[in-house]
Amino acid sequence: MFSGVSAFEESEIVVEAYKRFKFGARMLKTVIRRLYEKCISHNRIHRYLVDRELARTEVAKKKQRKWVRFERDHIAYRPDISIGMKTASAD
Repeated sequence: MFSGVSAFEESEIVVEAYKRFKFGARMLKTVIRRLYEKCISHNRIHRYLVDRELARTEVAKKKQRKWVRFERDHIAYRPDISIGMKTASAD
């Protein structure tokens, strides 16, 4: 269904779709898939838009985040039988 195209053809399709709809890369991916029947990833679409200065890269999104392992504070496991449990009564 989707045929491969050259990089030049892809960039022309992306620019044409951008000028027509003024959408970002993720939305253009869907538009191009439906109207042009071409499958181009949103990362590649964004790269074409940045090359033509139709989009910009955000430095804050490119910065590597510091890795932090989030751990839960563990409370010692103490089953409290009196809370929420009915006691069995001897008949």
